Amino acid sequence: MQISTRLLAITTLTSLVLGLFGSYCASDWMFGNGLKATAAAEPVHALKNYDIAIALNPFNAPAWLNRGASRAATGDLSGAASDYERALNLGGSPEFLAIGHLNRSSLRKSQNDLDGALADLNDAIELNTSDWSAHHERGLLLAEVGDKTGAIADFTEAIRLNPNSESFAARGYELDYLDDSGALSDYNQALALDPKNVSALYGSAYAKLRLGDKAGAIAALKELVKLETPCAAQLRKLLNSFSARNFVGEPSRRGVSCGTDVA
Repeated sequence: MQISTRLLAITTLTSLVLGLFGSYCASDWMFGNGLKATAAAEPVHALKNYDIAIALNPFNAPAWLNRGASRAATGDLSGAASDYERALNLGGSPEFLAIGHLNRSSLRKSQNDLDGALADLNDAIELNTSDWSAHHERGLLLAEVGDKTGAIADFTEAIRLNPNSESFAARGYELDYLDDSGALSDYNQALALDPKNVSALYGSAYAKLRLGDKAGAIAALKELVKLETPCAAQLRKLLNSFSARNFVGEPSRRGVSCGTDVA
């Protein structure tokens, strides 16, 4: 009787283990389907797959994290915040946690919680110091709150880790008026990496004008017009009747501003 009881207990335990293993495998499979839907830019379909993955394995931290991103993409910001919190609480590798903080920082920034967003970016960088994108995003946020020195330092670190057009253009913007030659150098570096970087073209035109290179400014504007940005019509008018007094104003942060001064 004692032997039979032991065998029953072992059989029951084995069944539970196999059932749990099967559930976790199924969770990973559904998570994979969610990733495919995410890659195909189908957040609603991805969300359904992540729902099932979490139901099968509530400890699947990547599923919580990705469901948070899908919820954010579909406008469910409170649900996204809850999922990010759960993913971070479940834990994982430093790189995984850094991604979680980076995602949540983006969400918090969209909700105008700049302090919370900055705290998450600080955590992301502490967890993964080699992630250039975290430095770039923190640079953008610091620039937004007026910390130009901190922004330049972060863009510089992002460039050191991964020379990229966006960070060169962003640093160039912060150097405008402080160091126009340095700003122009950054814009040129940005354009060497991506000739269609709108912010870099627009910024370089203003920097060249301030440095007395009117012909270079016109050339930069001509390249910008070719890209058919929302400001193309105004820029064409500016090129048709160009003079120093027409060329006023400044580019909006990280982009082109179509102002009434360009008429």
